Amino acid sequence: MKMPNDEYVDAKKIVYDWPYDKEALQRFYDDIYYKYEDGHDCLVEIDKQQTKWTMNLH
Repeated sequence: MKMPNDEYVDAKKIVYDWPYDKEALQRFYDDIYYKYEDGHDCLVEIDKQQTKWTMNLH
């Protein structure tokens, strides 16, 4: 299943205002990666919303 556009937009907003630590963000990324067949591609764009950490995009 591909990531629905509304969830993609929401994820970008969530990452932009991420109030938690790096480990929590990585868990959020992992959930996206494993849930959607296009998870990696989405994460590449979603991760551009934050510059605080270098994340594992799988």
